[in-house]
Amino acid sequence: MTQYHTCACGQKLAIRPEMYGKNGRCPNCMRGFSIDAVGGIAPAAEARPAGAPPVPQRPAYQSASPPPAPFPGPPVAGAGGAQAGYGTPAPFPPPPPSAPAPAQPAGTKLCPFCGESILLAAKKCKHCGEYLSAADRPGSTAYPRGAAAAGALPSTNGLAIASMICGIIGVIPGVCMLLLPSILAVVFGHVGSGQIRSSGGHQTGEGMATAGLICGYLGAGSGILIWLLQCAGGMGRL
Repeated sequence: MTQYHTCACGQKLAIRPEMYGKNGRCPNCMRGFSIDAVGGIAPAAEARPAGAPPVPQRPAYQSASPPPAPFPGPPVAGAGGAQAGYGTPAPFPPPPPSAPAPAQPAGTKLCPFCGESILLAAKKCKHCGEYLSAADRPGSTAYPRGAAAAGALPSTNGLAIASMICGIIGVIPGVCMLLLPSILAVVFGHVGSGQIRSSGGHQTGEGMATAGLICGYLGAGSGILIWLLQCAGGMGRL
């Protein structure tokens, strides 16, 4: 599981499982750190090559002015933790200023997870594989991003509703002989289904369109059969 940490410089770091037990370096401030077996990080000691001169230690603070006079207050610990007396501890010189961060190339940005440089239009980091936005992650939304961003919900197709109503009317005994409601149900059902499929999720009503098609074909077939039986009966009487 990918672990996320924040460097002392404020840069976000993504620690993937394959990096556990290794050493890493912040891409922003170049500080080194070690990664334990569960994804935690700790500052790593800088390795020095053999024969390199020792690192000079910070010199003790020296001042030409006499030491300040003692004043009542909490005691200051001396060497070995023993109480040395009253007074103020000697201040340390200020640390040197940190080097400025390198300039970001034009048309690029930093990945918020691994800190690597990626294109401005990128939706997924090519280095760590993380999606930059939750909306771009597959399966994160039930509807297309355009509909979700606008706050609009899918609407029911009107032709699908009309197809179902005409289909129900067309199967009523006596009305099916007119054939017109059944024909309209079939036409509205096919056109409505095509509009629903091409809407990309913005319209619903596929079930109503299917019900209208079934009732329309059933009513049209019943009406045609009744007309044929009546015609055959009339010709038999002649």
